[in-house]
Amino acid sequence: MEKNVAILLTRGRAYKDGPAVADRVHTALAAGDRVHVYLMIDGVEWAQDDPFVSLVDAGAKISVCALNAEQRGVAEVPRVEWASQYTLAQIVAHCDEFVHISEPCPVQESK
Repeated sequence: MEKNVAILLTRGRAYKDGPAVADRVHTALAAGDRVHVYLMIDGVEWAQDDPFVSLVDAGAKISVCALNAEQRGVAEVPRVEWASQYTLAQIVAHCDEFVHISEPCPVQESK
């Protein structure tokens, strides 16, 4: 059964998650799923790189938080949607499976 899979990636190149995320996308596409990847915070660094640019050719949709991209000096890429938090909310609202790959949350001890 076809699913709508949404992946939110907020970790940048320093974490080297890109290839693993791309593999997950290819696996989902091969299973007949629709995949939408949203890049936000430092994740926008992947917008101009393979493997993400080639994911569009494979059938995935890629969106980038325009504000975060502008803040980090990432230029627009053809066929990659420059989007907003509203777009992310719509992606999440219409997905069957949601994967979020993010920075670890710092734990603050209470005093």
